Amino acid sequence: MVKNFVKNVLGVSIYRYGYQAVILLSSIATSRLLTPVEYGTVALITVITGFINAFNDSGISLLVIRSDYGERFYKLLYNLSVLMGFILSGVVVLLAFPIAAFNNNDKLIIPTLVSALVILIQTLSVVPMAVLRKREQFITRAKIDFWAFSSSTIVTIALAYFNFSYWSLIISQLYAALVQLIWSNSIVGVNLWQYSFKKSMLSYKMSKKTLLSLSGGTVFTYWSSNTGNFVIGKFFGEALLGIYNRANSLSSMVVNLIGGVLHSILLPTLKSVEKSKDFLTFVRTISIAVLAVCAVINIVVVLYGAEIITFIWSSTWVSVAEYLPYLLFTSYAVISNILSMNVFYLKKQESLFTRVSAISSVVQIAVFLLAFYFPLKDVLLASTLINLLVLGPVLWVLMPFKVLPEIGKLHITLMIGFFVTSAAVVVGYHYQLGMVLNTLLLIYGVLHIGALIPSALFIINRRKQTTA
Repeated sequence: MVKNFVKNVLGVSIYRYGYQAVILLSSIATSRLLTPVEYGTVALITVITGFINAFNDSGISLLVIRSDYGERFYKLLYNLSVLMGFILSGVVVLLAFPIAAFNNNDKLIIPTLVSALVILIQTLSVVPMAVLRKREQFITRAKIDFWAFSSSTIVTIALAYFNFSYWSLIISQLYAALVQLIWSNSIVGVNLWQYSFKKSMLSYKMSKKTLLSLSGGTVFTYWSSNTGNFVIGKFFGEALLGIYNRANSLSSMVVNLIGGVLHSILLPTLKSVEKSKDFLTFVRTISIAVLAVCAVINIVVVLYGAEIITFIWSSTWVSVAEYLPYLLFTSYAVISNILSMNVFYLKKQESLFTRVSAISSVVQIAVFLLAFYFPLKDVLLASTLINLLVLGPVLWVLMPFKVLPEIGKLHITLMIGFFVTSAAVVVGYHYQLGMVLNTLLLIYGVLHIGALIPSALFIINRRKQTTA
């Protein structure tokens, strides 16, 4: 079980890490070709279009992976996703003028219309990509993402070099979506409109509860992550939004590198090993290992964030380092909940997960609205602490006692210790506590790395027993 999981993780990681490396390298060029204002202009659009695009899946992938139905069910879901794509892209078209009017910027209209086309194309890829996960062709899917997004970065650099400004960011998104669609569909071969509209609606009725439950969760999850972009863009302008957006892009890179790899293969793997006697150990080990990696990244950024940003993007973007630690510790909570979310999905408790996430997200959104009255860094501190002290612990307490009670209280206590020490480090960073911050970082690192030892010893002992 562990061997197969590690093999899939390594295979997916090679492509995903390679793609993120390409993005990081290309950002060195684009940060010198594009200004914070140009990045902020695109962010003004994506804060709304991204919300609409968040519904392009709404549980369809989960239904493909979790269901025991055959190919016909996938094709019915594909028809349903096509209809959803036209609806979502139509909504974006209707919002083009309101978005421009809200931001007092008419140049946002045409880019918003192009974004509608991107959303439509991305929705058409949902079912083919989910079928690849269902078949456990994780590496194939990772390969598609790698070449689609890596080649799109070349498009971005080329267009930026020839003074296409913010259009270089938008056109590259369109290019990546087209590559994903053509390649995934050529492998899976889902035939468009093979079944009637009436039969497609039958698949919706069979899946209605799951789709509505996850769609509701999408609303809260998205705005809990993007309320900052909305508030900053409207009241602080494109330049600060560009800085914040770049910090957010780095934290998102961490989520993609760690949580993205985990999420892409976790649910099918959990389903295949659910009845194994090592299932609980597998869950515990993965959660501890993932958070240990996050902890190392967070420590490095807190200590050397300004130097890293200056080296990568030049001194023009050094302000990114001021906001990055808050967002990275928020990402720490997000990544920790990826495992929790997949266990909820495995146990068919997605409605419970949605309710808990909704409550936590509403609180977080309300906190970010305080940016109207308080300095942005104070709001980021409050938002990060909500993630670390509310969202993370609540889900890690609910998961064992409501869904997986046999996980054990010791593991839950350890997880809560992770969140509490993370929150202490954030407070120390915010108030620049000097030696106190260094001491907190030491405790934070020792706790995370030390927690790996029992799991490592168990795996070694288990391997010896298997060999014997």
